[in-house]
Amino acid sequence: MRSPLATIIIKELKDLLRDPRVFLGIVVMPIIIFPIMGGAVSMAQTSTYEALKTVKVACLNLDHGQWSEELISFMDSNQQIDLIVLDAQSVQDAVAETAKLGAPMLIVIPKGFSENLSSYTPAVISTIYFVKKYSFTEPAIGDVVNSVLHEFSELVSSKLVESAAPNVNPEAVLAPFSVQEETWIKGNVVRIAPEQLIGVVLTQSIMLPVVIMVLILVAAQVAATSVAMEKEEKTLETLLTIPVSRFTILAGKLLGSVAIAGLGAVVYTAGFMMYMNAIMGPFLQALNVPVGITPLGYAIMGVSIFLTLLAALAIAITVSVFAEDVRGAQSLLGFIIILVIIPFIVLMTGDYEYFPLGLKIALFAIPFSHPILVVKALLAEDYLFTAYSIAYIAAFTVVVLYVAAKFFATEKIVTAKLTFKRKARR
Repeated sequence: MRSPLATIIIKELKDLLRDPRVFLGIVVMPIIIFPIMGGAVSMAQTSTYEALKTVKVACLNLDHGQWSEELISFMDSNQQIDLIVLDAQSVQDAVAETAKLGAPMLIVIPKGFSENLSSYTPAVISTIYFVKKYSFTEPAIGDVVNSVLHEFSELVSSKLVESAAPNVNPEAVLAPFSVQEETWIKGNVVRIAPEQLIGVVLTQSIMLPVVIMVLILVAAQVAATSVAMEKEEKTLETLLTIPVSRFTILAGKLLGSVAIAGLGAVVYTAGFMMYMNAIMGPFLQALNVPVGITPLGYAIMGVSIFLTLLAALAIAITVSVFAEDVRGAQSLLGFIIILVIIPFIVLMTGDYEYFPLGLKIALFAIPFSHPILVVKALLAEDYLFTAYSIAYIAAFTVVVLYVAAKFFATEKIVTAKLTFKRKARR
């Protein structure tokens, strides 16, 4: 014969899974959205890279000297630039013609350019950007063109030094030494600039907290709605009259929500792994850099998310006791939303190691901060911090569950409500 606790758990699972919002938000969305999102981002990056392979550039030569002609020849021979030399009489005419051609940039070589270079006088080249769509590709086009112009500048410098001092190596004068950037990470020294690695890490440490924040909010709404719906439909009183202890009812409702939350933690973790492998896997394999979260780290992350979800569910169930209906329960969840969003914003805008002591204590006291802190610790493979964090979340959850059990042990579960009465006017 099925035990009362198992009956309540099955009832809770059926009630939750019958709600299409729960099933779509916890199960369907992450396993579908993350792979699609990862594939879309990967395709967008690939298409952007392909678009920058060849950049259409217009050029107005007002100088017609030796160096200007050499510059045009240099750009025309570059595979990244599709050069269009304009036959305009003024810069205004060239701008209008460039706009008609749809070129994103116009290079203007002013009169006297060659003469200035030949006389060892600095010259100026104007580049006019055509901003139309305010996209990330438009600044990248400028980077491509500026890189080519910088290469030509170095070429001119070498030739000028060689003509002025034939017996001197131009490279030894212009670049007496070079800097080779290497980065130490996890006991390995790799030949890569640190900003590239930091960019990879930031991509993971920003996206995952967003996922965790959404999951916590969805789980809290699910748990609060479950109890509030029971009160609104007057079925909670009936449930409390059956010969089962109040703690068994609480445990059944909580374990039913926990089962859904656990499924959500597994699905969201798996979905996020697919997402990160789709957009960062090829990059990391090409660099052969040991960056990212290890399989053990993903397991620890899943435990952290699950415990945080359990704490959120316990708080949501306790808060929902004071609501008379579903709308009231959702309103009372506002303070939980604040406790989730504030740590996310604070931890995304700075490094907690440099925060004041008071801010550190406040962030560590909020349980919803810890999944974000755990992600940062896992990227650095600081497993001791993750152990402390998981222990704190577990202790916090036990305290909240104890408070929730006290509420369910009294009649407050039926009678408790928040009222805001206006003072009567005399």
